[in-house]
Amino acid sequence: MLELDSIDTIDNAELSDILQSCFKHLEIAATQRKSPIHTPVVASIGTNQIPNQRVMVLREFNPTHNSLRFHTDARSLKVQEIGHNDNMSVLAYDPDKRVQLKLYGKGEIIEGGDEANAAWANTDTMGRRCYLCEPGSGTTIAKPTSGLTDDLQSRRPTIEESENGRQNFAILLITIHQIDWMFLSSKGNRAASFKRSGKDWNSNWLIP
Repeated sequence: MLELDSIDTIDNAELSDILQSCFKHLEIAATQRKSPIHTPVVASIGTNQIPNQRVMVLREFNPTHNSLRFHTDARSLKVQEIGHNDNMSVLAYDPDKRVQLKLYGKGEIIEGGDEANAAWANTDTMGRRCYLCEPGSGTTIAKPTSGLTDDLQSRRPTIEESENGRQNFAILLITIHQIDWMFLSSKGNRAASFKRSGKDWNSNWLIP
C-alpha cells in the first residue's frame, strides 16, 4: 500500500489507495492503544433529536462487513437512543498522520449470542469492572460516585465477581456506509468521500 504521508504522494494516488489507507488506519487503531484513532468520538441522535457524543474505545474493525465494534453498558442512554434512531457518526483524528476520518453508518446493539459472549470472554477483569456499577450508567445521583462499591474501586475484581457484569454488557456495531477522509497540510488540505453501494464504494475527491 502507498504511504500517503505527503501532498506529493496523495496527489499521485488513486482514490482506491485512499480508501485502503482508511481501512488500514482503522485496523491499526483497533489493536494499538496508543493510536489516537483507538478512541474516536461516537455520536448518536438523542431522543430529543439533538446529537449526543462520547469518546469510545474501538475494539475491532471488520473490513469484510465494513463494521466497527465498540463495547457499551446495556443500561446506557445511547442504547435507548439507537433503539429510536440507528443513524450514527464517528469522528477520529490522528495528529501525527494529519488524517481526519468521519464515518457514517447504522448502529446495532447486541446483548446476547455468540458474538457478545466471545467479546465478553475476551474482556479482562478490569475491563469488566465498569459493568459492575450500580445503578446503571447515566442514572441521576445525589453525589459523585463511580457506582462501584468502595472495595471494588481499589482493586481488580475476580473472574467470579466480574461475571455479575455480563448482564449489563453489550456490543455496539456500526455498519459504515460513508467515509469522509481529509489530509491536513500547510500546502493545502486534501479530501475525499467514499459512499458504499452494495459491495462497491463510490469515490470522489472533494474541496476540503
